[in-house]
Amino acid sequence: MTAALQLVLTLVLPGAPFEVDTRELEAVRTRIARERVRNHFLRRKETSAIRAILRLDRSIEERTGELERLGERMSVVETDLRRVRARLDAVQNRLSALHARAGRRAAAMHRIRRIGLEAFLVGIEDPVAQRRAEDRFRFVIAHDGRLARQIRAVRDRRAEAVAEVEAKRAQLRATERRLADERSELALEQAERRAFVEALRRERVESDRLARRLRRAERGAVKESDRLRGHRPPPAPRPGGFGRQRGALAWPTPGRVEVTFGHKVDPATGVVLQQSGIDLRAEEGALVRAPFAGTVSVARWVEGFGRTVVLDHGDGWFTVYGHLQAFWTEPGRPVRRLQVLGTVGASGSEKGAFLYFEIRRGPEPVDPLDWLAE
Repeated sequence: MTAALQLVLTLVLPGAPFEVDTRELEAVRTRIARERVRNHFLRRKETSAIRAILRLDRSIEERTGELERLGERMSVVETDLRRVRARLDAVQNRLSALHARAGRRAAAMHRIRRIGLEAFLVGIEDPVAQRRAEDRFRFVIAHDGRLARQIRAVRDRRAEAVAEVEAKRAQLRATERRLADERSELALEQAERRAFVEALRRERVESDRLARRLRRAERGAVKESDRLRGHRPPPAPRPGGFGRQRGALAWPTPGRVEVTFGHKVDPATGVVLQQSGIDLRAEEGALVRAPFAGTVSVARWVEGFGRTVVLDHGDGWFTVYGHLQAFWTEPGRPVRRLQVLGTVGASGSEKGAFLYFEIRRGPEPVDPLDWLAE
């Protein structure tokens, strides 16, 4: 097999067409009903998830408000802490100054004790003045002691106030961390919920799309049932190539469209599959003609398609003819419009004689009923 032939087969023969029986229409309707129920369930789940997101929004707003109020309280506490620390520093400075003065007096007292108080006061001749000087000296010493005790008491109270404010600040910071963690957890849960809603929404949109395709398939199956197609004389071709022939192509053979293009439901499994062409029920041995001029790309047995012919119409357009009883052409041969390619058969099929017909532009199949003339 040449590389060119392999490429053509890859483009136009991806797999066997999906064969259906009389239960197909009921299977399609059952699947439509299932999609309707599924869509209703997805909408309920989506609504519930959105409500949960709204609750999370409120919770996050509450935590944010609490953090803002906590920040205001923290600002007040920081101001109080600076104030009580300043007061504590002032008291400590006073105490340090008093300790300096008391130290000098203590040094003087030490010298007095070495030489004796009487010798210290010997320069004062008046006994009364001596007693007064001695009393003042002892008073100053005692006053310094009392003042030092008072200042230490004030310092201790200031230190307790600082410790109390610092404990309050630590408590507020712990609360702030807890609220921030809670808000982060809520935001994470909110993001997960939003992703869940988005996934539900995509699934619901896909369910809607699938239901619409299945309804179109149902309408197409009902519309085409018992309708003979291709028995009228074909219209004249339009000027231009294959791409200009939409709605004007001749039918490859007269028959009834048994399976339409698009999504189909396997009656046995309920699985939705893509039908890339149409199954045209026709008389066995009926002539199969080319709807438009082209060149034969494939003319051989293809697994799943039986005897198959593929025409290349240029500009990436291909037509496929499957399950032929016989074909009367070969690869590379040019084909005129309405030239006979072969006959309808049941090769590679278990459901009797029919023609599988497909139109592709490159790798993408298109609905033949949009291209074949009424």
